[in-house]
Amino acid sequence: MRKAAEEAGIPGKKLTLVYEPEMAALWFVKENEIASCTKFILLDLGGGTIDISVQEVLQENTTRQLVSPKGVPCGGTTLDESLTHKIEKKFANNIEMFHKNEPKKYVEHQRKIEFKKRSYSRSEGNFTLSVSKKLSRSETEQSVTITEEEYKTFLDPILEKIDNKIEEIEKTCKQVSYLVLIGGFSNDARIRKHFRNKYKSKYTIKTPGNPDLAVLNGAVLFGQRESVVTERVCKCTYGFAIFKKFDKTQKAEKIHKKGGVTLVKDCFKVVYKKGERVSTDGKSFKEIPVFDEFGADRVDKRKDPIVIHISLLKKKILSIRMTHLANISVK
Repeated sequence: MRKAAEEAGIPGKKLTLVYEPEMAALWFVKENEIASCTKFILLDLGGGTIDISVQEVLQENTTRQLVSPKGVPCGGTTLDESLTHKIEKKFANNIEMFHKNEPKKYVEHQRKIEFKKRSYSRSEGNFTLSVSKKLSRSETEQSVTITEEEYKTFLDPILEKIDNKIEEIEKTCKQVSYLVLIGGFSNDARIRKHFRNKYKSKYTIKTPGNPDLAVLNGAVLFGQRESVVTERVCKCTYGFAIFKKFDKTQKAEKIHKKGGVTLVKDCFKVVYKKGERVSTDGKSFKEIPVFDEFGADRVDKRKDPIVIHISLLKKKILSIRMTHLANISVK
């Protein structure tokens, strides 16, 4: 993504990649003037995925991540697929063949579903959609009607998956004050009603103005003041590929002979563990002393180990400052 942006003419030094849930959280805090020490669950209800994270407000409207974003593949497009399948079933036609033979008509068809879904999200009654004659195999456009009860059966599995993920988060995160809904899918009145009814006794339910633009607005704020995000939770385990002394529990094909010693290569030395909280100030770092475990001959001649400084920054996943080159790995 960074390379594509640079090729499009954006200088690398002026480009920052950001996390959507963090940006939405910044906008929510800014718009609502949330008190420090307040915790909130953020639901980013997008098209492809629903991203769920937990943030805490610190002093001067800065935030820190308490639970790294957990993506659930059940966003607005999941509902689109259910509606498309219903249309396909009604007309006994193959959507994939329609897509292949009539790509422009297919795109128009998908747009119709999206626009109709958005308008229907604020109304009641049946969901009625006109269907291209190319898809319905008719001389004229046809229509398909989906009852409100049928529409609900498409929506319920999505809401159930979100509820299950919130339940997991609640086991580890206590004293949460708000449940915040952002993203285009959060405009659906039925979705809002579900969360109000289910969680109003636990949380204050909030939706920022223009929830579709929460991420964009937050990114603008972040661009003006990057120090507003103070901590993140590692989504992966980070470390190095190193050499260790060989023992019988390790694979023979990994053997490496060096200075009369039998070593095994590609062992994993953990630096940051998944779920570990890490500062993003660029000043906090871990010191990793390097002896012969990286397999460099010149290390053996040193009395003092080479030290690698590793920190988590805003613009890069990891910053590495060292005088000895090694491979970094992610698990």
